[in-house]
Amino acid sequence: MKTSIYISAEQMHIVGYVGSEIKKVVAHPMSEGVILNGQVMDKELLTEYLFDAKATNPDLFKQEVTLVVDGGSVLSRRLVAPKLKRKQYLQLVRDDFVDSIGDVDDLVCDYRKLEFSENAILGVAANKVLVDRFDSAFKEAGIELAGIRVGADLLLSYARSRNEFKKGAVVLNVLDGLFLLSMIFVDGDNVFTSRTRFFEEDKTQIILGMVNSLGGLIQFAQTQGRGERGEITASYYLGLDPMDIALLEQMSSYDGIKYEALPLATGVPYWAHFAYLNVHYGAKSLDFLTMRKELELRLKNQKPRKWWLVAITTYALILGGVAGFLWFSQQEAQGDIDAILAQLESPLAAHRQQEIEEVMAETDRLNSILRQIEFRAEQEAETPAATSEMLDFILHGHGLAVSITSFDFNESTGMARISAVTANAMVQLDYINALYRQGIASQVNYQGFSSGIDGTISFSLDIVLGADDSVE
Repeated sequence: MKTSIYISAEQMHIVGYVGSEIKKVVAHPMSEGVILNGQVMDKELLTEYLFDAKATNPDLFKQEVTLVVDGGSVLSRRLVAPKLKRKQYLQLVRDDFVDSIGDVDDLVCDYRKLEFSENAILGVAANKVLVDRFDSAFKEAGIELAGIRVGADLLLSYARSRNEFKKGAVVLNVLDGLFLLSMIFVDGDNVFTSRTRFFEEDKTQIILGMVNSLGGLIQFAQTQGRGERGEITASYYLGLDPMDIALLEQMSSYDGIKYEALPLATGVPYWAHFAYLNVHYGAKSLDFLTMRKELELRLKNQKPRKWWLVAITTYALILGGVAGFLWFSQQEAQGDIDAILAQLESPLAAHRQQEIEEVMAETDRLNSILRQIEFRAEQEAETPAATSEMLDFILHGHGLAVSITSFDFNESTGMARISAVTANAMVQLDYINALYRQGIASQVNYQGFSSGIDGTISFSLDIVLGADDSVE
C-alpha cells in the first residue's frame, strides 16, 4: 500500500491506496505553529508527529510515501512566453521568482505548459530550505520520501480532467483551514490565482469571508474579460461539505452563479483533498525533490572541476597583466617624448593650440549652465491637474488597505508601474477595480503576486493612465 500525505496547519492528512483505490484515510492531529503558510516552523516537533503517525499506522509507511506541499511559501504563477527550450523556460522562471526567494542559488523551480493557452506556462518555485526541512524531518522519523508534490500543479491536473472547467468562466476554491486558494478558469485556461487568509476560526465567519472573496473575483473577471467571456457562472469548492455549501448559497447575493462542492471518492472525507488528488495526479506532477537535484547539479557544473585549470588560468591572467602594464608604460613614455619634440619644433603652434582648447572648454561650460537652466525650468513646470489627481489616487490606494512600496511613472508614455503590499489577496482586486471605475486607468496589466510567511501579499501592476470608455 502506497501513501500520500498532506500536512496542514492543524493536522496531517494520510491516505493509503493501492492503484487508484483508496484503502485507508487518517487525520493525525498536530498543534498549531508547526506548519505556517506551507513552511516548517518547528522541525523537531514535526519529526515527533511523524514518529507518532508511523507508530500508530505502521501499515501506511511500508511502501512508497509522497508528500504534497501548498501555501504562500510555495510560489506558483502563470507566465506568458513564446516557445522556448527547457533551459530558457527555467531561466524565465528563475528571473521571475528570484526577488521573492532572495538568491537564485537557493531557488528550486520548474514549470508546466498550460494546455489551454498557447504561450503560457505555470511556473512554480520555493526556497531550497523549505524542501530540505520537510525532507530532513521525514528522514529523522525513518521515512524516505519518494517525492514532494506541488499542490497548485495537482489542482490544475484535476481541473483539466473535469468538464466543469473547460468552458466559460468558473472558479475553483480550495479551503484549507483558515486559508482559501481561488483559481479563475476561462475556457480551461487558469487566468488568475489568489490566496486569502481568514483570521476568524468560526465557520460562519469563514463562509462569509468566502462570499466576499467571490465578489472580488467576479469584479476582476468582468474587468479582464470585458463582456460575456468574463461573466463567472459557477463557483466550485474543495474542502467544504454540503452543509457549508447550503450556508454559502444562503449568504450570497450574486445571481446566476452555481455553487457546488466537488465530490471526492466514496469514503474520503472532504478535508483530505490534497492527499487524495496526489493519488490520481501525483505520478505526473512537478516534484520538488527532482528540482533540488537539478539545482545541485547546476551549481556543481558551475564550479571548475580541475585545480590545475584554475592555476593555469590565474597564471595566464598574471602574465597578461604584466605584459599589458609594460606595453602601456612604453606607449606612455613614447607619447611623452613625442610631445616634447613637438613643443621644441613649434612653440608657437603649441601656444595657439592651448588658446583653442581654453576657448572650447569655456564654451562647454556655458552650454552646460544653459542645459541646467532649461532642465530646472522643465522640472518646475506645473503638472497637469488630471495627471496629478491620477497619481495621487494610485499612491494613496483610494482608502484601501494597500501600501505602495515602489512607484515609477513615465510621463512620455503615460505608464505607471507600482509594487504594493496588502494583508488580504482580495484587496488587490478591489484596488484594480477602483482604478477602472474612477477612470484612472484605461488598462491594468497584472504582473502576479507572492505571499510571505507572515501572510502578507506582494503584487505588481503596470497601469496605463486614462479612462476607458468601455468601462462603466
